[in-house]
Amino acid sequence: MAKNIEALNAQQVFLNFQQDPPHPTYSTPAPWEAPILHFSARKLAKSKADLSPAELASEARASVRSAQTHAADVFFTDVDTTKGTAAAAVHHYEFAALYRLPDNSSTLQTELLAILRAPQLAVPRDINVTIHTDSLGASQALQTVSPKDNVNLITSVLATAKNTHDNGRHVHLNWVPSHTGIPGNEAADLAAKEALSLPRLPRPFRPASPRSRLPSGGLATNRP
Repeated sequence: MAKNIEALNAQQVFLNFQQDPPHPTYSTPAPWEAPILHFSARKLAKSKADLSPAELASEARASVRSAQTHAADVFFTDVDTTKGTAAAAVHHYEFAALYRLPDNSSTLQTELLAILRAPQLAVPRDINVTIHTDSLGASQALQTVSPKDNVNLITSVLATAKNTHDNGRHVHLNWVPSHTGIPGNEAADLAAKEALSLPRLPRPFRPASPRSRLPSGGLATNRP
């Protein structure tokens, strides 16, 4: 598998995230407008903690199968925020894109950055986009059309999804349980760990508010 390692330019890319303005092309949709970004999160038979590893793996496979992947570019995203560091990865069957974020970026911010990059990487391809994420928190944040925190990240994802939609393609974000043996998810997890070895970026994200910050030091806990 070819690997595409991308280093984000802190001075240019993270300046907006630090100041946290909305994306310049984003406008809050009217209440009657259908969501541009399609979401799915298959409900587990039991809470994640009560499922055996085999049951959880079966649930994860069912979640992947249930997503709209017909005629779509399929991406898996994952992050690593161990001990205050932060890195993200986007896995595609043809390549992986790795990103080192500023230290102390929150798990939510790191997850959102990975989700943002997936449809951007799919731009040259004239087909729909399906993104599998193991972050239920990021999926929920992206259903907020008027965010109060992580504004630039959230509205950038939504603006990118709208641009993709306006070009005749759809973006589908699907939640899958983490660490269940799904090859794409496991590959994204390994790539995110590898991304921690990339040069550290000096410019931080604008701090997330305590109410919206996910626990640091690991992946968000996803429960149905």
